[in-house]
Amino acid sequence: MAKSRKPSVELKNHIISVRILGSHLEALEALARVDDTTLGEQIRKALNRYVAKRIRNKNFQKQLLAYKRRMKALLNVLRKKPGD
Repeated sequence: MAKSRKPSVELKNHIISVRILGSHLEALEALARVDDTTLGEQIRKALNRYVAKRIRNKNFQKQLLAYKRRMKALLNVLRKKPGD
């Protein structure tokens, strides 16, 4: 039976600091007021859209496959016994 893998980041909320342009902050605050939401909700919505769009991007998919190949090659190197 395959072992269950833990995610690299726990699936809980995290508080982080991010530096953004003042103009972006003003726009996000205006959007939050119009939508009657919070600044944090506006940021989360934007991040969700960005991640979804990025994952669907064909170039990203190519990058992902190339990354997987590099990691597989690296793991194969690590599986070899010293001196083989």
